[in-house]
Amino acid sequence: HSGRRPMVQPIDGKLPGLFFKLSLALDSGSVQELLEVRRGLEVQSAILAAQRAGEDDCRRLEETVALMKKHLDEKDHRAFIDLDVQLHLLIASASRNAMLYNLIASIRGPMRESIAHGIAARNSQRELQRIHVLHSDVVTAIRMGDGAAAAVAMAAHFDDALISIVADRVAGQPIGG
Repeated sequence: HSGRRPMVQPIDGKLPGLFFKLSLALDSGSVQELLEVRRGLEVQSAILAAQRAGEDDCRRLEETVALMKKHLDEKDHRAFIDLDVQLHLLIASASRNAMLYNLIASIRGPMRESIAHGIAARNSQRELQRIHVLHSDVVTAIRMGDGAAAAVAMAAHFDDALISIVADRVAGQPIGG
């Protein structure tokens, strides 16, 4: 503000979060792009979590995955999405990398929207259950302290989401368009 001394604000994710939120609002293809960005961040997050997670981290991850399964079985997709976001933040927290955590936390809102798109793109309960299996694989690899397995599992999770969303978008286009 003019006439006032400059103040240094604490680092937070407001600016990147606003960027991703506006990008999703303006471009229908940006959900795919967000998943592509998230894939890189979250594969690294899973690797670091496997190397650095403590017992409490692993317990919280396992409890969250179990709750996700319960809500998925009950077809309570809103609660599932909230827990899905929580799971990814818990993994980022377990990475013990504040910058990585803040980046992932900054896109919570757009992340929630991309997860909702992924749920809507699944055509059967079996496809929805695959989401649970993929999340479980990530958490199991982190529990085992296996960074390579955590990377493979997280990449498989994002690849599955990307395939579903792209297939859903292609299926929704008119023939010849």
